[in-house]
Amino acid sequence: MRDPCPDGSPTCKAGSSPRGHPMRGHIRRRGKRSWAIVIDLGRDPATGKRRQRWVSVKGTKKDAETKQAELLHRLTTSTLIEPSRLTVERYLGRWLEDHVEPNLSPKSGNRYAGIVHNHLVPTLGHVLLVELQPRHVLNAYKTWRDSGRRDGQGGLSPRTIAQHHRVLGKAMRHAVQWRLLAINPMDGVPAPRFDKRPVTVLNRHQLRDVLNKANHSYLGPLVHAASLTGLRMGELLGLPWGAVDLERRTLQVKQTCQWLSGRGFVFKEPKTAKSRRSVTLPQSMVDMLGKQRARQAELRLKLGPGYDNEYGLVFTTKSGRPLSPRNLSRDFRRLVHSLDIPYVTWHGLRHTHATLLLEENVHPKVVSERLGHSSIMVTLDTYSHVLPGLQEAAADRLDAMLANDSAYIA
Repeated sequence: MRDPCPDGSPTCKAGSSPRGHPMRGHIRRRGKRSWAIVIDLGRDPATGKRRQRWVSVKGTKKDAETKQAELLHRLTTSTLIEPSRLTVERYLGRWLEDHVEPNLSPKSGNRYAGIVHNHLVPTLGHVLLVELQPRHVLNAYKTWRDSGRRDGQGGLSPRTIAQHHRVLGKAMRHAVQWRLLAINPMDGVPAPRFDKRPVTVLNRHQLRDVLNKANHSYLGPLVHAASLTGLRMGELLGLPWGAVDLERRTLQVKQTCQWLSGRGFVFKEPKTAKSRRSVTLPQSMVDMLGKQRARQAELRLKLGPGYDNEYGLVFTTKSGRPLSPRNLSRDFRRLVHSLDIPYVTWHGLRHTHATLLLEENVHPKVVSERLGHSSIMVTLDTYSHVLPGLQEAAADRLDAMLANDSAYIA
C-alpha cells in the first residue's frame, strides 16, 4: 500500500477507492507503537451529525494501514452495519476483533471471548445496541445469578458476574468512543458486589518446607525463583537467558509465555509498562541460576540434537521445550497437598514474596516495583492484611524512640 504519510505527519489520510471517490478513513499516531484508525460513517440522517468509528491498533504503521484497508473494505461491501441496525451481538463480535484481539494478551483475549460468547451474547445479543438500557443488563444479571452456569447446575457467583460487568462496561465505553452510542448504558448499572477472597500466603517456615520438598523434583528452581522474585508464572516460563545478568544480580522482565489451545506456546510482551521491569536477585537465586545453566549445558551435551531450547529459556523441560503452565500448576498442587501446610496456589508464591518483604519493613514502593504493579495503591490494597501489623510495629518503634529522648514527657 502507498505510504499515506509521506511527510511523516501523525495524521494520515487514506488514498482513493477504485472508483475515484475519497476513502472514508484516516490514521492518527497515538504513541510510539500505537495508532488510531478513524472511519467516517457519514452523517446521521436524523441529526445531521458526523459519525465516526475509532479502532486502536498496536504495532507498526504498516499494521495500522493493513487494518485500515480491511475496515474500509468491510465498509464498501456493506459489512459495517449502520448503528441504528447494529445488534449487541454484532457489535461485540466486532469489538473482540477490532479492539480486544490486537490490544490484549492472547490469554486475556480468550477470556473476554468466552464471556462474550457464553453469556453476553445469549442473554443480550438480540437487543439493538442503540436500544440497550440498564434494565436489560440488570435482567441479564438476574438470569445469570439464577441459572447462568453452562452445565445447568445453578447460577454464577457474584464474583463472576462482576467480571462480566467489567467486560460489558469496557465494550460499551468503546461504543461511545466509536460514536456508535451517545450515552453509555452501563453508567446506570451498579457494579455487582462480592466479598474479596482472602490472600493465602505461607509464613517463612512453611515456605522453607515447600522449598525443601521442591528440591527433589524439577519444581525446585522454579519454586525458588517464584518465591524470591515474585514473578508471575508466565513471566518465569518466558524468561530467556539473555534477560539474566548473574554478575549484576538482575533479571529483566521482557516477555511472558502462555499456552493457548489451538495455538500452542505464545510469547508476548508484558501487558503494561510497569510489568516490564528489572528485578534484583538475592545471591541464593544467583547461585541457583548458575546451577540451572550448568544443568542445561549437561543436557545439551547428553541429548545432542534431541535437546532443543530454541527460545533460550531459563526454565524448560529436559528436552529444552517450554514448560506447560497447566502441568506446572498441577504438580505444584500435588506438592502442597503432600505437606502439612495451608493450601496455596502457584500465584500464592507471589503473594508470599510480597507479604514477607512487607513484614520485614521493606518499603511498599520497592515491593510494588518488584511485582510490576501499575501503582503502589494496587500493592497496598492487595496486601492490606499485612498493614495492621506494620502499623503496630511502627507505633512501638516510635514509642521506644521517644522514650529514650530526654525531651519526651510521658
